[in-house]
Amino acid sequence: MSSLLPLYVDESTGLAGDALNDGVLQQITPDLPGSGIRAASGTTLSTDPRVATGKIRSTGWGVLWAHDVGDDIKTQLAPLLAHRRAQIGPRPTGTHPDLYQEFILPQGIAANDWLRSFNIDGLTLNAPVQPWLGVPYYLMIVGSPESISFEFQALLRMQWAVGRLWFDEVANFGLYAAAVVDYETRATIDQARTAAVWMTSIPGDRATTQLAQVLGDDFLNSLGGPLGDTSNFVLDPYIGHGKATKKQLSEILTGNCPGGKPAVIFTGTHGLKCTFSATDPTFAGRQAARQGALITQEYEDAATLDASAWIFTGDDVPEDTQLNGTMVFLFSCYSGGCPAGDTYHYAIDGTPIPIATRDFICHLPQVLLSKGALAVIAHVDEAWAYAFSGIDGDSAPHQPQVIRGPLERLMQGQQAGWAVDSLTNTWTQLAAMHDESLPLATGGAAAAPDLARYNAETQAGLYPISIVARNDARNYILLGDPIVALRVDDLQDPCG
Repeated sequence: MSSLLPLYVDESTGLAGDALNDGVLQQITPDLPGSGIRAASGTTLSTDPRVATGKIRSTGWGVLWAHDVGDDIKTQLAPLLAHRRAQIGPRPTGTHPDLYQEFILPQGIAANDWLRSFNIDGLTLNAPVQPWLGVPYYLMIVGSPESISFEFQALLRMQWAVGRLWFDEVANFGLYAAAVVDYETRATIDQARTAAVWMTSIPGDRATTQLAQVLGDDFLNSLGGPLGDTSNFVLDPYIGHGKATKKQLSEILTGNCPGGKPAVIFTGTHGLKCTFSATDPTFAGRQAARQGALITQEYEDAATLDASAWIFTGDDVPEDTQLNGTMVFLFSCYSGGCPAGDTYHYAIDGTPIPIATRDFICHLPQVLLSKGALAVIAHVDEAWAYAFSGIDGDSAPHQPQVIRGPLERLMQGQQAGWAVDSLTNTWTQLAAMHDESLPLATGGAAAAPDLARYNAETQAGLYPISIVARNDARNYILLGDPIVALRVDDLQDPCG
């Protein structure tokens, strides 16, 4: 179990998170209902790639409005919606549904129930998407996770390409909409064919050391070539001591790099975890500003430095940052969002231990999107080393391609939602593998999981790695419009 290491530092102690033990692992609840169906239902996963990577006129595009989204937010997003409407073209005549759609979702509705409400054959979570049935393939949720849950987004992305756009400040919706439309319509773009990789390796910290060793080595020295090599990208690495610093991350965001303003930014490190307090009146505000902040390389000297020197929050993003056209992947705990209840730790009565007073989108990705990032791939709840190190224990072969895959797709010019689909595939495959491994009860009308035996065997250590790996893969989130893509043919050659 020693490899089950989360990528967070606890704000209250300044210490990295502990590995899970068997007593905790046996309490982890089952996955979302139906999570293994995609992998178990056949060889065709999600929609046909020819549809998913096609033009918007064949994929379609839609908005899922939360019921409580006001006209002020809709006004801010109007230019982006008009742009997508024009790209799809006029509403067709006849019986075929329009491939541009806007839906208003009732409070708390489940993904399966929403699809069933159409009463249309083929609109299910079990089969590849056919956009002409009435629900376009690319869907942008506009709403907080309190109104449209993280679970809804996760289940819907089993087949659809789903992104979420949510800001705490209304004006940021307009900034994002303007940046996307500008990027997609301007004649030229100020963006280099480079990918910046910023990754810590903290001495004595096994999680970030393993992260840098496995992903860093693969990104730089893979037998298939460095990250982005097949797409003619140049890799700009900042890994470990003296490189993955707070100052360097600021310079990457402002484009002050030897290769120019990068088209892709990957960060790999611990995220800050604010320890829940129901009595501290400052907790909610502090957590909203700091949860998921990136731990920088300065953390190796944390004992002699103030915490502000080794965390990078949304407030640390330089004012002059202009990310117009950048794709960002933040690999760390809470880098995208935070649920109210912990996925991995439970009270004696079986309820999740509170992390926050509500589900929310973290501050750093909101700032990056408001500064012009096209999309942010990030994580809800804790992120784990098993994302790239395999699920068969310390001796397992590493699997860096799980993290590398979405980045390669982005650098090929694929849509962000399609890029993230490779992570969804990992989740649903793990869910199906785990379901198949459950011991079945005998007797009765149908075989069902023998939960008593399952709990006993879990306590004996037979299932825990697959449980954590499964939930970890489920908890990736795409923030932003899922149909955005890099203009790879227009990228500039790296300077210097």
